[in-house]
Amino acid sequence: MNFKKIFYSKAQILFFLLCFFIPQLVQAQFTESEVKAVYLEKFALFIEWPAESVLADTAEPFVIGVIRDKAFSKVLIEIYQERKIKNRKVQIKYFSDLNNIQDCNIMFISDLNQDELALILSRIKGKPILTISDTEVFAEKGIHIDFFLESDKLKFEINQEALKNSGLQASYQLLQLARIVTSPGGNK
Repeated sequence: MNFKKIFYSKAQILFFLLCFFIPQLVQAQFTESEVKAVYLEKFALFIEWPAESVLADTAEPFVIGVIRDKAFSKVLIEIYQERKIKNRKVQIKYFSDLNNIQDCNIMFISDLNQDELALILSRIKGKPILTISDTEVFAEKGIHIDFFLESDKLKFEINQEALKNSGLQASYQLLQLARIVTSPGGNK
């Protein structure tokens, strides 16, 4: 029995539980945007990217793209100045023009209309880009992880089918904490 592996597994689970079960009192000390920004790192820890993805190159930064939410991109820049994700320096890219969207590891998509969302999802279809949103029903439209509020608590839902179609895989622990949703008629 490999005790180092067992210890690491238990330590990882403990870390996960501490990160995701922030008491309401502590959560009230931070803005909703700050809590979401920290969640991005926690999500990345429990998502597996394909071996051939850009994450295979350890010299490359971990890139978070933000579409049309300048305030959130500023929060991310502030939080990730000194922090790393998956042992990589974090680079934040802000996209105001949907025609100039570039590949990244995580793409945060907020408050777009249905046509704009469909355009973005078609451009990144099949690419290992973790899409995260805070717009109701976007997970049902194909976004991988979607934040929502329930009883004044920040929670999230996962479209597991959309994750799989992007070549990404969520850990069992992450899936247990999420509300699982599917795209109507399957994810195209």
